[in-house]
This record gives sequence, structure tokens and C-alpha cells, in this order.
Amino acid sequence: MDKPALLIERCNPDLGEGGPFEREVMIAGWIGCINYAAETAEIRDAYKAETGKDFIATFKRRTPIDKMIDQACGFDHEAAKHEAFLDFAEWVTRNLWGRADQEDAS
Repeated sequence: MDKPALLIERCNPDLGEGGPFEREVMIAGWIGCINYAAETAEIRDAYKAETGKDFIATFKRRTPIDKMIDQACGFDHEAAKHEAFLDFAEWVTRNLWGRADQEDAS
């Protein structure tokens, strides 16, 4: 499964009920929403306050000693970054975009 399909499957965003073109437009908008959230400090702070996870810290540059410690401990930093992104994308989808399986709040 490709990465966008995995992201869509895991986050289950509400993409509307249009045809294939409308779905592609909605996917682009949803990805834009995730990108906007990742770039907005207030949203990242809300994510951290709710989850206790620092999204940006996961993506900070690793020093050679950090990499050596990770290797010695068997920690896969790339997998951790991937999982951190998926967790953030799920949170953004649930809190800012809306999931297909969420009840309408109105």
C-alpha cells in the first residue's frame, strides 16, 4: 500500500461523497490542512497539551552521538518519525478536519 493510501486508511478523513475528481480535490485539501497544522505553533501546542507528544521534537536534527545511542539501543528513528507523523495526522483529522466515522456535532 502506498503512503497516501496508508494515511487515508489510518486517519479516515471525511472526503465527501463526490466523484473521483472531487475526491482528489478533497484529499489535496486534507493534506493542506495537515501541512498548515504542522506549520502553526498554536495547533502544535494544542496537540502537545492534549497528547503530551512534541511533534516537532521528533523531527529535529540528530547529532552523531544521538545516532550512535539510537543504534546501540536498537531504536529506529525513521520509524519513530513516521509514527509521529501518522499520530499527528490522525489528531488533526479528528480535531480540525473531521473523520468519516464521526457523528455530526450540530
